[in-house]
Amino acid sequence: MIIVVVVAIALLAAATWLLVKRSRAKSDQVLMDSFGRVRSEMIEMRYVRSYHVNALESDGQDTYIDATTWNDLSMDSIFQRINACHCSIGEEYLYHVLHDVHAPDGLLAFRTHLRTWCAEDPKSRMRLQRILEGIGRRSGSGLATYLFDPVAKRLPHEWVYKVLALLPIVALSVIPITMLVGVAMLLCFVCFNVIVAVVKGKSLESDLESLRYFSALVHGAKSIQRVFDSKLQEIASPDFAGTGEPDKGNLKDTLKAALAPYKSMRGVLPGSMHRSASELELPFLLFKAVFLSDLILYNRTVDVMIAHNTELRRLYAIIGELDVAVSTASFCASLPWHCTPSFKEEHVIVVEQGYHPLIVDPVPNSIVLDNDCIVTGSNASGKSTFIKMIAVNHILAQTLHVCCARAFSLGRAHVISSMALRDDIESGESYFMIEIRSLLRIIRECNKQRCICFIDEILRGTNTPERIAASTAVLRVLHNTESICVVASHDVELTRILERVYENYHFCEQFIGNEIVFDYKVKEGPSKSRNAIRLLEYMGFDAQIVAEAQAMLGKTENGSNTDYQS
Repeated sequence: MIIVVVVAIALLAAATWLLVKRSRAKSDQVLMDSFGRVRSEMIEMRYVRSYHVNALESDGQDTYIDATTWNDLSMDSIFQRINACHCSIGEEYLYHVLHDVHAPDGLLAFRTHLRTWCAEDPKSRMRLQRILEGIGRRSGSGLATYLFDPVAKRLPHEWVYKVLALLPIVALSVIPITMLVGVAMLLCFVCFNVIVAVVKGKSLESDLESLRYFSALVHGAKSIQRVFDSKLQEIASPDFAGTGEPDKGNLKDTLKAALAPYKSMRGVLPGSMHRSASELELPFLLFKAVFLSDLILYNRTVDVMIAHNTELRRLYAIIGELDVAVSTASFCASLPWHCTPSFKEEHVIVVEQGYHPLIVDPVPNSIVLDNDCIVTGSNASGKSTFIKMIAVNHILAQTLHVCCARAFSLGRAHVISSMALRDDIESGESYFMIEIRSLLRIIRECNKQRCICFIDEILRGTNTPERIAASTAVLRVLHNTESICVVASHDVELTRILERVYENYHFCEQFIGNEIVFDYKVKEGPSKSRNAIRLLEYMGFDAQIVAEAQAMLGKTENGSNTDYQS
């Protein structure tokens, strides 16, 4: 009989081991197959902004690219294209990293080291991915608030909860003296404390969830420390604390120091009175409610976060950097080609076979920019995409230290733009007012620091004579700063007026039969072609409309259209 039981247990253990092994192999295959592939599912952007918003409010730095530039360049879509992170920390950190174009050179070298490791060592990468997946995703985890302002998250009047937690014990001590009074007191105190735990716990549920996620962060960091001990020792620590100086020692020592205050914390707030629980968990949850342990432990945990906030932020950054490295390596593997950019002292941009990462079958372009330039061309010829390609790669170079190009070199500079503007109906501001505010912010920023600025269709919100005059004045002011200004425009008049101070490039098209063919290749010099009226004809507009437009154009060019009546 004993032999049968032993054999049965052995068979059960073997079957369990095989199932676990098969499940692990299947999971590893999924990780291997997904690497270098573009994710089909998109995440909700509102869930990834918390870390950056809190960092912006706390640090008060103006070194991040602003919201206008972010929206102009469709950086939400760029984020989605790059994102292959495995935990919420990585996604929030990636969103923040893509804003910080002033990351120190040492930090960029660190990111390149991690990215290369993830790309060249798939076995280690998959082990890291499994740990990051274990940390998991929590929609709007709220943990970032504890990094930057933990004092605001502390519960006031902690002594009240401690006194309430002692009352059931007092009631128990009364029972031997007077049974009836003691039992009555115990029932009252138990009921009251349970009500307090439930009511207060409901209001704190999101905060308790944040601390449960913090527990997952600590557990994941411990696993990384254990699994990659020797590898972490090989990697020099960058400036995680934001001091401008590298952290002392290697990544192993930095992670160890960051974990030290939290290493003894086990299972921070593992349960909650507001989650479904099995019958076995109910007595434990009732015990916690009676003695208000979640509320007391909550403040103790927050106190540790307050006392060791630098270590907490460093710990968050390390996990974030590791997840971002995996994501960036996967992004690079999905590209037709990419490069690690090089930085120069002089403000010169050299692009070799550069392309925009959001275009599926891109047409690459090469250019050397050591001066301001105006890019002209017909509608849909590619000029706006071209300047966005330079802008996006400039951001990627200074944040992730990678570019979508064969080669890309640049001088470090702030990135700012004025492109995808629109009327603001709610505020009552017209397009033109929004545009001149946007241009004014560019001028001010260029006077503060070296920038590369991108402007698409400057001052399109006003009449032609004033647009040309005002655009000329604005572009001359920008030329007299230390910045480089790249402008896309239909106004060929600007190319003639500013030809001595702005370089000229253009895009063009060919009409082959009834077809319009664009080669999307940048060429030197101003544009000589127009296609707006031809496009009307191509799209099937009535012949009378096309003919009248052609006639009107001829009058305008000959200066004889002043008597035209609508």
